[in-house]
Amino acid sequence: MLKVQNVRAGYGNLLVLKNISIHIDEGEIVTLIGPNGSGKSTLLKAIIRLLPLQQGAIIFQGREIHTLPTEKTVALGIALVPEGRHIFAPLTVQDNLILGAYSQYNRRMIEFDFERVYTLFPRLKERRKQLAGTLSGGEQQMLAIGRALMSHPKLLLLDEPSMGLAPLIVEGIFETIRRLREEEKTTICLVEQNAEMALELSDRGYVLETGKIVYQGLRDDLLGNAEIVRAYLG
Repeated sequence: MLKVQNVRAGYGNLLVLKNISIHIDEGEIVTLIGPNGSGKSTLLKAIIRLLPLQQGAIIFQGREIHTLPTEKTVALGIALVPEGRHIFAPLTVQDNLILGAYSQYNRRMIEFDFERVYTLFPRLKERRKQLAGTLSGGEQQMLAIGRALMSHPKLLLLDEPSMGLAPLIVEGIFETIRRLREEEKTTICLVEQNAEMALELSDRGYVLETGKIVYQGLRDDLLGNAEIVRAYLG
């Protein structure tokens, strides 16, 4: 579904991604792990076209997308749930979800996606008229994921979905990720501070250090690698 080929990107004169190449197959969950500053979030921003490339190519379903603006990338079927959620606090839950559907023009599909989100997150349906800024941290994360799902993505990019949440809420978020893949066949790329929990949910993983891929492999291979366990999984 997605190929990232020899990508170099960064911020101004700061080069963060150094010839990164990854691929994500349809229906997979792929996790990116590594220390802070290794380039994981930067890679997601490059994929969704929030960050221009200095070199390389990004190919989605056979089409080069690295020259497209973000809104066209979203319309093709890629959505990002950013680190820190970035919901629109002064708007209601329902209005936040409507904004997530800006690339959709089929009213019946939008109504279907509303029900889809409310089925995944019944709490959001209960609070649909509530201002988003008054939600708990866990509810705001549900809303951020729900907003992304309103664009009907084929590939969902999740950046630190468990950050700052209580363990019980984290379990619920990870259960939702599992359901999205198993029940709705959504392909997912996951960046997560809880690396072990994320890998256990995944098919494959990549380990980044200082903007480079230093390990890659199947879930069980990474979880069984003593060096990776010691360095990244605690």
